Amino acid sequence: MIQLICTHCRAMLEMDDGFAGGACRCRHCGTIQTVPSHLKNKTATAKASRTLYQSRPDPAVPSSGLDQLADVVASSGLSSARLRKSEAPAAVQKKQPNVKALLIASGIVIAFLGGALIVLMTRDSSHGGPERSAGPRPETPQVAPAHVTPNFCGIPLKGETIVYLLDRGDSTRDSFGALKAATLRSIASLGGDRKFQIIFWNNGSDEAFPKNWPVYATSDNLTAAERAIDDVAAQGKTQITTGLKKAMEGDPSEIVIATGKAWDLDDAFVKTIDEIRSDKPVRINTVSLGDPGASTALQTVAAKGRGSFKTVSENELKDAGR
Repeated sequence: MIQLICTHCRAMLEMDDGFAGGACRCRHCGTIQTVPSHLKNKTATAKASRTLYQSRPDPAVPSSGLDQLADVVASSGLSSARLRKSEAPAAVQKKQPNVKALLIASGIVIAFLGGALIVLMTRDSSHGGPERSAGPRPETPQVAPAHVTPNFCGIPLKGETIVYLLDRGDSTRDSFGALKAATLRSIASLGGDRKFQIIFWNNGSDEAFPKNWPVYATSDNLTAAERAIDDVAAQGKTQITTGLKKAMEGDPSEIVIATGKAWDLDDAFVKTIDEIRSDKPVRINTVSLGDPGASTALQTVAAKGRGSFKTVSENELKDAGR
């Protein structure tokens, strides 16, 4: 027999050894409580099946509704051993291997799909992407390649400070607008770490060149230059002397001389250039706008100035300004 003190009313309860490890109800107060398994008599023989109650509680004690629950449990045929807490973890442990297997399988599938995606992306990039459907390809607009090096109408400019000495006489009148546009385009090719200056040949009206130059070829200075030369027009008879002297004051490393009257220039022009240039190591490029005629003065000046000479047609000049 097992003796147990009620946890609620402290009454002494006696019951069969078969309730060890199970549950019982106090006959005095109706409290259901666990019967410790160590109270079982080791020499007693456990019975195959027992009810959870020795007897009904005292009718004088009001029912808490647990009587019906106890009857259902007792009628189900469950033995006290099935109510032990030690078996619950075992049931949970049996399900854990299945969860682990499911997680492992999911990981394998995800890894396989990720590897397949990487292989497909690598293959597409190595072969230039997926094949497109057959058919005519849309025409790609042809864009003229930008000049890699600073230049004026194709003449490379290597100096750190460039002076553009432009003729604004009658002979340049028809191409003067294109000449100014080509000059601005050339300045844009210099980049912001080089300096520039625009000077016009004197036609007797005014000097027609901005003050406080040369300046760096930044976008702001390029915009200022465009405004400064916008109102300058080509007219009258011109001479280069005043403009060339002004150019030398800025100690340039390179000069571009452009004129439409190469045919009117002679040895006196070459001598004037030599005297003003003196021994300064400035590189001089010359450009003849249109037909140079029989004159070789511009070619001589370029050769002495270790520069380049080029004849530029009106269409080529317009293209250079676009």
